[in-house]
Amino acid sequence: MENRQFCSLARIDSVRTPFDEASLFGTPVRFHPASTARTEFSGPEQDMGVSGDIFESSGQCREALCRLDARIEADPVDARTWEKKAVCYASLGQYEDALTCFNRAISLAPRYAHAWNNKGITLGRMGKYTDAIRCFDKAIEIAPQYVRAWHNKKYYQKITLQCRTE
Repeated sequence: MENRQFCSLARIDSVRTPFDEASLFGTPVRFHPASTARTEFSGPEQDMGVSGDIFESSGQCREALCRLDARIEADPVDARTWEKKAVCYASLGQYEDALTCFNRAISLAPRYAHAWNNKGITLGRMGKYTDAIRCFDKAIEIAPQYVRAWHNKKYYQKITLQCRTE
């Protein structure tokens, strides 16, 4: 029963921006800035909000989509803008639209590891864990030092194993 609840909740967990996160020997931990205490990070890491020139939080994503559309109109081959638009859609729960934008970003820049990572998170939220893991594998292939992709891959592998044991 406990695993079943975890599997259904895994798709709707809120995404936290990992500003204070680190990974020590494959074990993701969260450091509180005011102390040395560590707790395990329990969710997928996403790059959303790291480059705050477009948006700061999911509450501003609707406004950001208008600005991103204007940027895309001015430069339709900017993969980074397409990826930011996808993150906005994912934040709003519009996963199909997010996947369309991630696919566009990846088609423009196939070696864009952040787009692969965030596409994987979106697929994971949709319950498509195997496809998500493939995206993380691609991000890791492109950038082997990309800790977030390694963490996310391990996170969704654990979910997959727990869901299979129900």
